[in-house]
Amino acid sequence: VGQPVALGGAVRDDGLPSAPGTLAVAWSKVGGPGQPTFGNPSAADTTATFSAEGTYVLRLTAEDGELSTSDDLAVTVITAVTDPRPSNAERWDVYEVPLAASGSYANPFQDADLTATFTHGSSETRITVDGFHDGGSTWRIRFMPTQLGTWSWTTTSRDAGLNGKTGTIECVEPRKPYLHGPLKVRRRHFVHVDGTPRYLISTRLSCQFASPSTWPPLTAFLKEGRINRVLFMIPGVDSKKDPVHTQRNLFAPGPDYTRYNVEAFRAIDAFIDALRQADILASPYFYYDPRREILWKMTPEQDRAYIRYGMARMGAFSNVMPVLGNEIELKTTDYKDCAFDLKSDAWANEMGAFLKSRGVFGQPLSVHNPSWHEFAVNPSFFTLLKDWPFAGWTDFILKQIQLGSMGTASAISDSVPQPKTPTLNERAYARRNQVLIDLRRFNQPVIDEEPGYDMGGTSSSYNALTPETMRPTFWTAATAGAYTMWGSKSTYVTGDPLPRVKGSLTPQYMRVHHDVMVDLPYAEMEPHNEAVTPANVTLDGEAWRTNFALSQPGEAYLVYSLNGGAGTVTLAPGRYAASRVDPRDGTRTEMGPVDGGAVNFSLPQGDWVLIYQRSATADRKSPAASQWRSLSLITDGKIDAAWAQVGWGGFGIDGGALRTECDDRGMGLLLYKPEKFGDCQIRVVYRCEKPKSNAGVFVRMDDGVVEKVGEKSPEVHRDARGKLSPAMIDKLKEASEKHLGGWYPVHHGYEVQILDATDPWHRTGAIYSLANAAPVPERPQSDWQTMIITLDGERLTVDVDGKRLSSFDASAADNPPRKHWTEPIRELKRPTHGYIGLQNHDPGDVVWFKEISVRPLGSAK
Repeated sequence: VGQPVALGGAVRDDGLPSAPGTLAVAWSKVGGPGQPTFGNPSAADTTATFSAEGTYVLRLTAEDGELSTSDDLAVTVITAVTDPRPSNAERWDVYEVPLAASGSYANPFQDADLTATFTHGSSETRITVDGFHDGGSTWRIRFMPTQLGTWSWTTTSRDAGLNGKTGTIECVEPRKPYLHGPLKVRRRHFVHVDGTPRYLISTRLSCQFASPSTWPPLTAFLKEGRINRVLFMIPGVDSKKDPVHTQRNLFAPGPDYTRYNVEAFRAIDAFIDALRQADILASPYFYYDPRREILWKMTPEQDRAYIRYGMARMGAFSNVMPVLGNEIELKTTDYKDCAFDLKSDAWANEMGAFLKSRGVFGQPLSVHNPSWHEFAVNPSFFTLLKDWPFAGWTDFILKQIQLGSMGTASAISDSVPQPKTPTLNERAYARRNQVLIDLRRFNQPVIDEEPGYDMGGTSSSYNALTPETMRPTFWTAATAGAYTMWGSKSTYVTGDPLPRVKGSLTPQYMRVHHDVMVDLPYAEMEPHNEAVTPANVTLDGEAWRTNFALSQPGEAYLVYSLNGGAGTVTLAPGRYAASRVDPRDGTRTEMGPVDGGAVNFSLPQGDWVLIYQRSATADRKSPAASQWRSLSLITDGKIDAAWAQVGWGGFGIDGGALRTECDDRGMGLLLYKPEKFGDCQIRVVYRCEKPKSNAGVFVRMDDGVVEKVGEKSPEVHRDARGKLSPAMIDKLKEASEKHLGGWYPVHHGYEVQILDATDPWHRTGAIYSLANAAPVPERPQSDWQTMIITLDGERLTVDVDGKRLSSFDASAADNPPRKHWTEPIRELKRPTHGYIGLQNHDPGDVVWFKEISVRPLGSAK
């Protein structure tokens, strides 16, 4: 773009009608995205300059007064890529490099190649990505910068036009709200690399080839229903449902497995990106061929080429969760065969390992099984349901636990085939709940990817669910510590699915389910059905539980009752806030405080949810008998002498409260010097000027902090835009490494964060980078808020305005590792009796503190 290209036109005159003839030539544009500028449009041999990327068709016309002729020339225009100046890219965004091949190839998918290696300047991290052919002479490289700072890149190719291209990227902090980084697995659940947790609510769609104009209203509706993951089959749908948008459409006619339909893959790219920009995860399935017509016939070489091409195109999108294939047994087994041929497992493990090798940015991967099979026994569908032979390469488990079959089967046994006729009863939910619990032994998150579709069918388990049976399908999965998905009448719609999506009550039920779960420490909760009386229902002489429980003992309990009625839940010692939630509309009824032990409940008929959470005023040791003691902040119009400043900045007095006064040169801490605090509660009444106002409360600081009073870290300064130069950042890193001034508390205590507008690991209530926080209760920004920090041995909990935001156990073996130099080091053990203090952070961060009070837990001092 912007560079002149030579147009080597040539015209020869035949000398007629008279010699020498009057010859006129002219260049013009036939097609293209912009208007080219010709050096001399009346000269055959001239230049053209283009202002926009794309493919242009130019025409050279010659005319001698009697005859005229023309010839067309195609020109592909790209952005110049070898540039010594770095391009800016936000962390975890897609950085794309378009290139033009110089050679002409009979089959560019096979006959040319392209890779690029990206190297991070300071860490020397190297990531090599595959490039991909995108039609004509155009190739592209897509990269996701995973670390801040400068990346350099170099291409390698057999094609001279693609080989040896170089460039640099300056990776900056993400500004787009949907850039959280790839999803990672933690404690059988999902969290983005920036710390944002993700409680999955999934659905299946097939509209990747629809008009892009259908996607914005669709994604808006999905977000309203808290649906944050869309799975779709890359090939489209069954050929009987849509003969165009199906497996054959991915390839050149034939099908020619060595050539891909670029337009189809561009549509898939655009669909994934539309989901990404709506902050919705995308799970593209590479293999889907229920009639075994196309994809399952590929050779291993064709399989690897297909996977490589797909991952080169979509692998740099941070929202992808690629899946190798659906019903993977179909590779070697037909639905009507008498038995499973499980050579498909070996194929899936071979291709799964290859898929993992192409997933260079670390997004989680999986495969879906088992395939529907009404005849197979020893092994049966149920045998496969209980096993997971793919754990060597997958990051999460995808199962097809169809609820209707679970209710009809005489037993979940190797010798019992999968029944087709659905039965949706208590046995179905109880069996499925137990299968999901048993799969936890593989230590991966579990998703029931196909419990049945919300289509209201009666003859087959695959389509027998309704909104009323889908609702308990979600809750009985959640109480197993697992996830599930919603399939609906819109699943196979290749056009606009929104009308049918809106036709179900299930999105409303999923919204309620999501909002209840994210209000709980669900990632720390595990199945504990034994904590609640089962309320058994007897079917065919066998008892099946209808009450299910998920809990973090001593902190939070969730009971889901399928039929309601009376029951008892057993809670660990302590006091809890009890509430009842209607899973239909989310109405919450507070039931008052209850004490640990056997707690009776009585519910109306139907399904209900009970929540028991440790209350803000009671923990393992009750402080109820102790009075709050205020730590004076202001005495005689001055900051009380008990408080002393560490590091830069300080605090001023404003309307009877302390106000942070931050310094451009560095951060600081107001230390309470007279005493250390052991097991106690600390009450902090504070107010923020704006959601991004940054401060904190430090606890459990060791004795060395007293010696830091008056010490300042090396001063830094920001430019006119308020930014720190690389040299200034290096000075901050040095201060952090040497624990100087305001950096000492970071590494020798725990910071309870105050900062509303950021990710869960660094927002209000988080134990900074060590324990994530639930959102703070909504209220006007100008209102005072009350934070209660409970210190109990190695445990810290944080409540704001009566809501538990975080819980941290310093002795836990799986606490998150340090990821950034600004985060506290993990090696130093913090004391159980330590100092407290208030942080002042950066210029512009204004926070007021009106009260700091303490009271002991029980007999603690």
